[in-house]
Amino acid sequence: MSKIRMLGLSVVMLFVAFIISSCASAGANRATRSQLLQNLNKRDFKSAENFVNDAKFYPEENSALLKLLERGTVQYLSGNYYQALQTLEQAQKLSDELFTKSISKAIGATIGSASSDNYYGTRYERSLIRFYESLVHYNLYKTGKYEAYSQKDNEGKVTQIPAKTLSDNEKTTHLSQARSILLEWDTLLSSYNKELAGKAVYKADLVQKLYAAFVHEEFGTSGDRQIALQLYKDAKDDVLLKYYNLYPNFNEKSNDFSKNFNNLSKMSLEKIKADFIKPTANADDLNAFIDSKIAKLSGNNKDNFTVVLKDGFVAPKKAKKVIVAMIPSFTHKIEPDDIFIPVPPQVAPILAAIGTGQLNEFLVWALVGGIIEFEIPYIVDSVNLRSYKASLTGKNGSPIDFPIVLLDPMTNIAAKELNATQTADLIKSGAVLAAKHAAALVAAYQVWQNADKLAKNESNAFKKKALETAAKTAAIASYRAASELINKSAMADLRYWNSLANNIRLGSANVPDGTYKLTIYSVSNGADSKVYEKEVTVKGSAFVDINL
Repeated sequence: MSKIRMLGLSVVMLFVAFIISSCASAGANRATRSQLLQNLNKRDFKSAENFVNDAKFYPEENSALLKLLERGTVQYLSGNYYQALQTLEQAQKLSDELFTKSISKAIGATIGSASSDNYYGTRYERSLIRFYESLVHYNLYKTGKYEAYSQKDNEGKVTQIPAKTLSDNEKTTHLSQARSILLEWDTLLSSYNKELAGKAVYKADLVQKLYAAFVHEEFGTSGDRQIALQLYKDAKDDVLLKYYNLYPNFNEKSNDFSKNFNNLSKMSLEKIKADFIKPTANADDLNAFIDSKIAKLSGNNKDNFTVVLKDGFVAPKKAKKVIVAMIPSFTHKIEPDDIFIPVPPQVAPILAAIGTGQLNEFLVWALVGGIIEFEIPYIVDSVNLRSYKASLTGKNGSPIDFPIVLLDPMTNIAAKELNATQTADLIKSGAVLAAKHAAALVAAYQVWQNADKLAKNESNAFKKKALETAAKTAAIASYRAASELINKSAMADLRYWNSLANNIRLGSANVPDGTYKLTIYSVSNGADSKVYEKEVTVKGSAFVDINL
């Protein structure tokens, strides 16, 4: 009996070293994300900042980029702009370094859980780092100060860094940096366009065009005005038309637009608009906003009051179950919501290599229902018809109202990007997982066969029967133990940039100098709801950065 147990144990140990490293952090990371989201959704940014600054927050090296992204964004949300800038700059540098090592992502996906590989960030996350960096620089330019903070060195010594008031030259440097990042951001997106030509994926960004136009307007030179004017035109005629009609927040026919994307370049603009585009209210508002900006700049005018508004946080990644048949005669009932993969072609040769005999009997014993399961990440997409408007009320005169239009619907973008790779990843993940299970089954079957040989040499009928039963039990136990480890390695990688804004919006108006009460209204189904109020002073120009 001890020999049989040792055979089963040896099989399990073969898988433990292979799988265990990819199992350790997946569950802990899900708890980490849950805690961070609780703080973010309550708008308790102080608690969120304490949480992301803790050494226990994403301690594993393969989540280093995500740790920096969350920390930098939460520091920004807390108004700690100088600290946010240092962290976001580290995030951009690491993101660029990891991007050059992307081949390891494919290799890692064939070895263990995706959660055990580096977190590389998506294309849109890598892109939006630039937005937050530029926005933080601009906020430092407008506030003209660095906050006080404490800094801990590697030995645990804490140093208090005092607040600092910036000189005019230092403020101008931050404004220039806000613009410089936008130029580098444009280069990044241009590389996406070349790399992904013809694919219906993220490779252009309305925020990059329209926020960049606003920053260029701030410089006020004739050259910057011309750049801003061109950026507005590009936003409307290129990005919104060609790429953002992929998203349901801008196009009611976004699915048709996406399915026919490869053929659109062969069609007339009139046919595209007639058959594949039905603008939403968000698209109409955005087009009107851009037209207004183009008209003003063409007349050598510009708005002097600007609101950048970000509401909510991008929808979370969730896990969905995938069923893989391991034998043609599987008995598991496939439910309507199940994603089903028939017996992968990679599995049959592995199982066939050991012959037939009692194999089918063993598979029925070991595989409950003849199937295995694993997880894939998914995002629940949504259409957000909520809009926002601003009202500026001075001491005298009527309120000045203007819309705050949607630029980036990040949940649309995130869901689209995930779905774009889902089919290929699904097939690959199913085949890799099935091959692991097949190898574990073969090894466990060998336990059964070897133990069965011991039983055949036993002359006592009672002992013979006991040995046969023990053989099956040991073999199945060894497979189940290995299977549990494999399944833990197949947990979906649900890491994502939690604190990334769900929607990024922009609004502006031209108003006389003075003191105003700024009120932001959320508009849904025709009803207004006051969500923000602040006194603002306009002297030449004014800027308000809002996170709701």
